[in-house]
Amino acid sequence: ACLASLIPPSMAFIIYGSLARVSVGQLFVGGVVPGLILASLFTLYIVIRCYLNPSLAPRLPPEEQAGWRAKFVSLRGLILPLCLIAAVLGAIFFGVASPTESASVGAAGALACAAVKHKLRWEDTKRVMIRTLNTSGMVLWIFIGAYCFKGVFVISGGPQFVSQWVSNLGLGSIAIVGIMQVSFVIMGCFVQEIVIQLISLPVFLPLIDSLGLSRLWFGVLFLTNIQMSYLTPPFGFALFYMRGIAPKGVSMGDIIRSILPFLPLQAIVVVIVMFFPEVALWLPSLMLR
Repeated sequence: ACLASLIPPSMAFIIYGSLARVSVGQLFVGGVVPGLILASLFTLYIVIRCYLNPSLAPRLPPEEQAGWRAKFVSLRGLILPLCLIAAVLGAIFFGVASPTESASVGAAGALACAAVKHKLRWEDTKRVMIRTLNTSGMVLWIFIGAYCFKGVFVISGGPQFVSQWVSNLGLGSIAIVGIMQVSFVIMGCFVQEIVIQLISLPVFLPLIDSLGLSRLWFGVLFLTNIQMSYLTPPFGFALFYMRGIAPKGVSMGDIIRSILPFLPLQAIVVVIVMFFPEVALWLPSLMLR
């Protein structure tokens, strides 16, 4: 579930792109490769664990197992969602529409999918419109707060002070970025990614510029890192969600112990993106401008 912030469309990417003045479309596309690498590592780990200990994923009884025909028939349910995803991301990738315009493509496509499935009802449409209004209002207030904070920080000479202080440390660019990633991990234990962006970006982005690094790459690296905030106690959202739906007898301690092997996997992908920027920049470089 943590991959939702990295695989487009992602609210965190939209906010980062607006605050850092980076193409949201390129951020969306840049998160695909790291997201696929992370998903592959998760899958590989689960397969290996279940191979070594089959009791972790016991087979269904023969009478409950589905045949290959039933499996292929069930794929029909993915046709409309895949078409909708292809329409939204394709419009961004090929330069047909901006991220804002592609959102309208997605909304229209979602209504069409609901109509095809005979589930398009006024009550549901009204509820979705109200939720969209609430979310948009929340994002606008976040932007207002972010720009106020950024304005005060810039007027007070904060970027120059931080840049001068970091340059006096005599560290390389990778070491400085590594310190930023550690700070993200620490902050992620207590606050969510939107708050982290509001606090850190006015300080870190001028440093990224002074080091001659790409804001696009840094955004993908940030979102790759910040996924760990959903799993790190005491503020991990995913931990509380899982506790709410877990069967009786499963404690919070059980859930925390279960996610510990996945944190190093996420850290590995963070290191890969940090030392090999092409992982995040290759696909955006292919986009039509």
